[in-house]
Amino acid sequence: MREFIIKVVTYVLIVCGITVATNVLYCRNDSRFPELEPYKTMPEKFEYCAFGSSHAYHGYNFDGIKEEHACFNFGLAGQSFIYDLNLLKTYIDHIDSNTKVFITVSYFSLFGLSDEKLPSFKQKNTRYYFILPDERIINYNAWIDFYETKTPSLIAYEKLPITLCGGVKDSGARNNINNNTVDMLEDIAAYNYNVVTDHIFKNKIDLYGKRIINNEEINALLEMVNLCKKQGADCVLVTTPYLREYIEGIEERAPEFFKDFENVMDKVIGDSKIPYYDYSHDQRFIDDHKSFSDTDHLNANGGRRFMDILMEEVEFGDSYRRLRHAF
Repeated sequence: MREFIIKVVTYVLIVCGITVATNVLYCRNDSRFPELEPYKTMPEKFEYCAFGSSHAYHGYNFDGIKEEHACFNFGLAGQSFIYDLNLLKTYIDHIDSNTKVFITVSYFSLFGLSDEKLPSFKQKNTRYYFILPDERIINYNAWIDFYETKTPSLIAYEKLPITLCGGVKDSGARNNINNNTVDMLEDIAAYNYNVVTDHIFKNKIDLYGKRIINNEEINALLEMVNLCKKQGADCVLVTTPYLREYIEGIEERAPEFFKDFENVMDKVIGDSKIPYYDYSHDQRFIDDHKSFSDTDHLNANGGRRFMDILMEEVEFGDSYRRLRHAF
């Protein structure tokens, strides 16, 4: 009996040892969330930082100024203002009176159902287990935390051998480190139709055909502004440039949208009392296919160019100002 117990314990220890070693190696080469790599080298204090969705992620390319200024881009694909707010609360000590904050307002930001009601929520939510404390993760689940952040090799399945052998590394961590242009898309019209559907219609219209205004998101945005002001930081609201195809795709299918958006933004600007810079129709970008990777996202060159323009044109300060560029 004693020998049997010793064999069982030995077997368990061997299995545990192999599991731990495999998991350590897997975590070292894991590239599931390359967009989170910058969090490992976050500056102690920000001079410039940006929040928002993929339009922020791709729109603010700090490469041209990061040698002289401490910068950080919190933007992530599909990120809501509620998560922007939670990120701001978590990393608030990196922001002070010397910080300039860009808060990105996309066309879909203020409308539609709450994040957790969307089919894509669970998959998108996983990334926040790596960069936020438990209490700031929506619908936090301890089991998800355990197997996603502590033992990811146990659920890696077919990805395990590839990752253990070195993984597939992202060349620049952030996907906007490329210069793909919109003309490289296989079907620009099809892409644009689908993205307009996602941004303007999908989960954005109620049973009576009216656009759903998301007051939770609006309140989160306003709380972000107040937190920045308490830190002494200056902030502005920004809508990044879009291509004509994207703008006209919305005009053709939802001509009332722009009025709805402006009405909500007028209230946001009035309540926040900070400048709003709207580059959505900017003539310097609207037909410049070489600056976009698709019809609504800037590529690396476009992001650098846009950052240069922001550095030259944006005036921070506590004032009510709405600036729309070159309709």
